[in-house]
Amino acid sequence: MTFLILAAEFDVSADQMIFALRDREVPVCRIDTAWFPTRLHLDARLRGGTGVAGYAHRGAISSSMGCDRYGTAAPRPSSFRQS
Repeated sequence: MTFLILAAEFDVSADQMIFALRDREVPVCRIDTAWFPTRLHLDARLRGGTGVAGYAHRGAISSSMGCDRYGTAAPRPSSFRQS
């Protein structure tokens, strides 16, 4: 399963988290919410009231995602952009 990080495209704190996860061989998918809906498509469902399952598509890249629990840590994703 892929670890989903919602953060701005250029966020040093998120970069550090991604490096630490990759050092532990954990698959990571970084998403900037500003990419939605023009550069990113999400297909996700709530599962069991607290979990999420689905896919994130960015161009030719797709990542499956899912979790039984979720939370945030210093959330700083960008705002949605309409273009």
